[in-house]
Amino acid sequence: PQRVTGAVSAKVSRQQLMRAHMQMEGWHIMAVQETRLPPGTTGGPDSGCFLISSGAQKGHFGCGLMVNTATAYATSRAGPRFFQRSHFHMLSANPRYMFIRVDAPMINETIAVAHCPYQSTNGPLEAARKEWWSEFHKQCRRWRPTVIMGDFNAHITPRMEALPHVGAFGHASKPNDNAERLCDLAKELELIIENTLSRTAAAPTFLSNHGTWHQIDFLLLPPGLHKLCSSCRVIDDWDGGTGHTDHLPVVCHV
Repeated sequence: PQRVTGAVSAKVSRQQLMRAHMQMEGWHIMAVQETRLPPGTTGGPDSGCFLISSGAQKGHFGCGLMVNTATAYATSRAGPRFFQRSHFHMLSANPRYMFIRVDAPMINETIAVAHCPYQSTNGPLEAARKEWWSEFHKQCRRWRPTVIMGDFNAHITPRMEALPHVGAFGHASKPNDNAERLCDLAKELELIIENTLSRTAAAPTFLSNHGTWHQIDFLLLPPGLHKLCSSCRVIDDWDGGTGHTDHLPVVCHV
């Protein structure tokens, strides 16, 4: 394959912006949180991409996978290869995660898109977060995703380094439980948290309501794809300075 690219955590309320970036930059697969859309597929060949949505919950949440159909993801002796909707098969989904199997020429992966709740001192919210992790972990054990992309609200610190799965460039100063669980999951599934492996990749991805930046969006790859990764970075001019989004995408070229 020439390359496969993925971007994590852009706001779907700006689908036109995302489509433009996918076409201009040649990105092929993008994970999205907060789609706020019903389950199903939007877009098609005429738009150059499609979006598979897990479905929202009372107008909130919703995970999605946006796929570029206009740019070849690989070239073989048979010619350029383009993604088609028929290559993507939904395995499991709810408003905060989705598992999709990709069966395309030269590419066979199981992708998980996730949106983990943040930690809270509110009892019911904290119980819901722990329940999310329990269910997501169960689904990961069932489907064994080879690629995980998502907003995990995880604060990974440099001291959490555990090579080869977790690098030394976590951006946080204090770890939280989401970070511990994500790192443990990476070890269990034998995946690598790609944007903890260098200072460039470990840039902040989220601007809070208090005006502070945090790294909470993460991309996990298997060793085989990690070896093919030519770059991993955060796009800090994602919205052209318009302030249309509070998340920045993590872009990985494979």
